[in-house]
Amino acid sequence: MNAKEPESFGDYKKSKGSNGVMLMLQQLIADAKEMEAESTYGERESQEDYEAFGKDTAADIATKSTAMADKEDEKAKAEKDLIQTKENKEGVESEISALSETALDLHETCDWTLQNFDARQKARSDEMDALKQAIAYLSGAKFLQK
Repeated sequence: MNAKEPESFGDYKKSKGSNGVMLMLQQLIADAKEMEAESTYGERESQEDYEAFGKDTAADIATKSTAMADKEDEKAKAEKDLIQTKENKEGVESEISALSETALDLHETCDWTLQNFDARQKARSDEMDALKQAIAYLSGAKFLQK
């Protein structure tokens, strides 16, 4: 039996086609490194944007909270002013009512005085005439003295 011996591995030598494969692997490694650098840069930029957004949001919330507190103070002051104004209005209305009653009383008194003026004038004139007559009568009278 004549058996064939297996061929042994020959000396190692660079294959002519291996250059293209090596260049392709090197290109893949370079592309992977570039993609990693871009991803790292993009992630860092996104993180910075997120932090800036967070700071802006916090500042905006603080500003709005302060504005809201100021508005609440203004509202409380306005409500206080409204209550005071309502109280003043009620006071003024009661004063106007009292003055109206006084005006009505004065008007009635004036109306009575005007309506009765001629009669009162005549009565005074008659009373003065009577007093003059009494004085004249008493001036001529002689009283007995005891």
